[in-house]
Parts: sequence; structure tokens; C-alpha cells
Amino acid sequence: MLSGETAIGDYPIETVRVMNNIGWVVQEQITQTEHIRLKGLPITDVIGDLANRAVDAVEPAAIIVVTRSGVSALMVSKHRPKTRILAVARDPRISRRMHMYWGVYPMDVEWTDDRDQLITRAIKKSINEEYIYKKDIIAVVSGSTLIEPGKTSTLEILRVQDVLERVL
Repeated sequence: MLSGETAIGDYPIETVRVMNNIGWVVQEQITQTEHIRLKGLPITDVIGDLANRAVDAVEPAAIIVVTRSGVSALMVSKHRPKTRILAVARDPRISRRMHMYWGVYPMDVEWTDDRDQLITRAIKKSINEEYIYKKDIIAVVSGSTLIEPGKTSTLEILRVQDVLERVL
């Protein structure tokens, strides 16, 4: 977003400041995607949309995404929820790639195929990094133990304290 004023005008610095302010105001208006039709979309895309709606409804401190390929984090990210997305991946290369996704903070958590244990580890790491606190509510996006690994199908809303009490 440039203008002739920034190139040859008398007030280039002021112009850039005004354009910057306009950009921030506009971005706040468009961060939430318009209602999209969910019929026929892949389940991962639907879960991403529902995670965003959960943010509006319950205002979780974060969305924790467990992903093997990074696609689940991308699907949540593309809806631009108004909260932090904390992603856990098995492969460090996937974690590095997720740094490029909007609002995604990849976390280095020791991987296990035990879904509940992995989510608990991610929660503990998030507390240690001060992304979330024990009193918070979080959303968790992951696969189900009922289907093959690598298929995202679950959105959970959890109280951090309830999870910690169950495992301690």
C-alpha cells in the first residue's frame, strides 16, 4: 500500500503512519472468515471452522492442535481464530513449516502414540511456557483413537485444571 505521497510528497512519514493504521484497522475487520458452507468439505476443514467458532463461544486461552502432517494446524489457522494456536507435531520438519502458518506456535513435545498422554504433555509444556494457566479453558484439535492415525476428527473444550487433576 504505497502512494505518490510516500515517494515524492511533503509528508512521507505521516503518510506511512496513516497507511499503517488503516492496515491494522482493516485486518481487525477481516480476521474472522465469513460463514462458509461446510457441506461437502473435508472433516479437517470442518473441525478448523468449528474450532474458530468455539473461540467465539467460550474464549479459550489457546487451541492445542495435535498433528502428524501439519494439515490440522493449517486448517485451524486459515480461519484466523482470535487466540493462540499451539501445535504439536511428530516430525521437527513439520514443526518448522508450521512457523509459517498464521497464529501457529509449534511446540517441541516428546511424541507418543497415546493421544491423551500427548495432549497432557502439550498442556504441561504450554503452562511451563506461560501460554496457558491452570485456570484456563482450552480447545484441543486432534484425531480420535477410534479411527486410523493421521485423521483429524475431534474438537474438545477442556478446563486445564480438570485435565491436570485427572493425571496427577
